[in-house]
Amino acid sequence: MAVDEPMPEIIISDPDVVDRMVGFGAETLRRCYQCGTCSVVCPRTPLEDAFPRKEMVWAQWGLVDRLAANADAWLCYQCNDCITHCPVDARPGDVMAASRDLQIQTYAVPQFMARIPNERRYLALAILIPAAIVGLMLLLARVVFGDGIGVPEGDILFEHFIGHGWLDAVTLTLVGAVGVAAVLGLRKFWAALGSTVPAGTDRQPLVPALTGTAGEVLTHEGFDDCTTSHVRRGSHMAMFYGFLGLIAATTGAALYTEIFPILGIEWHDNELSLPIWDPVKIVGNLGGIALLVGLAQTLSLRRRRPLVSGKSSYSDWFFSGLLALTALSGFATEILRYAGVRIAYPAYAVHLIFVFGLFAYFPFSKFSHAMYRPAALAFARQIGRRKPSMTVAGQPRDREVVSA
Repeated sequence: MAVDEPMPEIIISDPDVVDRMVGFGAETLRRCYQCGTCSVVCPRTPLEDAFPRKEMVWAQWGLVDRLAANADAWLCYQCNDCITHCPVDARPGDVMAASRDLQIQTYAVPQFMARIPNERRYLALAILIPAAIVGLMLLLARVVFGDGIGVPEGDILFEHFIGHGWLDAVTLTLVGAVGVAAVLGLRKFWAALGSTVPAGTDRQPLVPALTGTAGEVLTHEGFDDCTTSHVRRGSHMAMFYGFLGLIAATTGAALYTEIFPILGIEWHDNELSLPIWDPVKIVGNLGGIALLVGLAQTLSLRRRRPLVSGKSSYSDWFFSGLLALTALSGFATEILRYAGVRIAYPAYAVHLIFVFGLFAYFPFSKFSHAMYRPAALAFARQIGRRKPSMTVAGQPRDREVVSA
């Protein structure tokens, strides 16, 4: 080899990757014989280096480095057009979903935490961790510092069960720790994506890329491309905005209990137990309803059309179950409180376990799509990796031509 010739690329193959992908739900991976139909019918893939065909090759050959540093895994919205057209039922959409799970585990900090919400054998531990956080909070508040009187008599007020100061302190500590883990994982992911771009490649400035990505995320416009599972846009938006409503309600409650007293504002005695007509309570209830409606639609699709609804691995069910239990336990606690039933207090503790579970597993479960997908979409905008134009010679292109 001449001195001035570039060194050949070293490709690392890991035979265990196939088994890992199968474990993530890509059981039909080995059926693929590279006909390319999946990339032809995909309405989302760019024309150059189209997916999911190349991901099928990488997965079959165990090219873990390429799978782990692949933004295209997140450009896929799992519309499953590729699944319905695949002549051998290799289910390329499931391989793309498994690629996303592989990346979540690869970039998790610390990595062992990613196994808890993604492997069935750790279910007991997955419940124990947030339960221990709630138990420790109650123990410190009551036994050590004498703040709270157990299950008190009189009106049901959660402030008497666990002071909002303790709740806010523990919540902020947990969110802070998880936030650091999320940032570290996202930095590793972003660096891996950047390593795939040749030096000197023109890139759009980050701020416009993030702005465009924010619009795409808020409108869910990517789901418009879906035909096989087109109903997923509505259900996904219901869950997305429903959860944002719950976050807004939680933030509003914290303002009532922590910020308003500093400002000298009295609002319902600065209690967490708000009346049903309070704006924060209204936003929270509407958010919870929207979340449950979206979940019900998603689960109904999985039950009615399992062959085209995409993979349903343990990680999918874990996240869906945790979301549902959080919303349902919240409504149950609210109903019990308004009914004056004292079991509302232990119900509130159970609700907090599910809430803290959502927070604790954010960077490690399917919940982390909320950070990895926007990052990948922003990166794709930076390097100009977009789906093909839906026009031919300036005229709208027939959808049937695109998906033929």
